[in-house]
Amino acid sequence: MKVFGYLALCLIWGSTWLAIRVVVRDVAPLRAAALRFLIAAAVLGVFALARRLPLPSGPAAWRGVLLLGVTMQAV
Repeated sequence: MKVFGYLALCLIWGSTWLAIRVVVRDVAPLRAAALRFLIAAAVLGVFALARRLPLPSGPAAWRGVLLLGVTMQAV
């Protein structure tokens, strides 16, 4: 099972670098990054819906999500 995880990781990271190389010729860098994040959010959203994962409940949980999201992008 660890081999499958490693192969999946290599495929995902490799495809990211390939996509960056191809997209950067035709799309502005910030727009390309926004497109990558939008696609990733859609994939993760479908995954969360399929697993029936609950959304954060309450303002404190949403503040934590917002803080984590902003700091991950800023740092």
